[in-house]
Amino acid sequence: MNIGAGSRGLVPPLLRDQVFRRYWGASTVSMFGDQVSSVALPLTAVLVLHADAAAMGYLTALQWLPSLLSGLHKRLTARLGAGLVYVAGCLVFTGPLALVPLAARAHGGTVLVMLFAAEFLSGFGVMVLDISIAAIFAVVIPDTMRSRVSGAFQAINYGTRPAGALLGGLLGGAAGLQVALWIAVAGGVAGALLLLPSPLPRFRLPQ
Repeated sequence: MNIGAGSRGLVPPLLRDQVFRRYWGASTVSMFGDQVSSVALPLTAVLVLHADAAAMGYLTALQWLPSLLSGLHKRLTARLGAGLVYVAGCLVFTGPLALVPLAARAHGGTVLVMLFAAEFLSGFGVMVLDISIAAIFAVVIPDTMRSRVSGAFQAINYGTRPAGALLGGLLGGAAGLQVALWIAVAGGVAGALLLLPSPLPRFRLPQ
C-alpha cells in the first residue's frame, strides 16, 4: 500500500492501490451477502426449521460469544500473517452459513447443532476479520488520512446494508428463503475470493 499523506482527494489514491481496490470490492460483495442472510436466516430458522423462541435467543447470543476468544487472533496473526488471517476470516464469516439451508435435511437435535455451529463460526469469522483489518489499516494508512479512509469505508460498509437487506427480502419472497441463503453464502465467499489475487494474503504486520 502506498497512499501518500499529501495526495489530493481520497478516492483516486484508493483506486490506484491494488489492495484497497480488492478490499473495496470484496467488502461490498460480502456485505451484500451478509445482509441477504441477515434477513433470510432468522426467517428460515423459524418458518422452515421450526426453531422456538429459546433457540433464537441462543442463536443471537452465539453471534457475540466468539468475541471472548479474541486472544486467539494474536496467535493466528503471528503464525499466518494478518493478511491471510483477514482473508480466512472473510471466508469463515459467510461459508458456515451454508449449514442453515442444509439443516432443512437434518432431523431432531442435529438441526439445532447445525444452526448453532453456523452462528458461532460466522461470529468467529467477523471477530477475526474486524481485528485483522483494523491492525492492517493502523500500519499502512498515514495518520493524516486515517479519518478520511475510515469514513470512505464506513460509507461502503453501511451504505450497502439497506440494499442488501432489501435484496434479501425480495429474494426470499420470490425464490424462497433457502435459495436466498445459498445466494448470500455464494456472494460472501465470492467476496473473500476476490482478495486472493491481491498482495493482501501475504501481508504481515511489522515486528
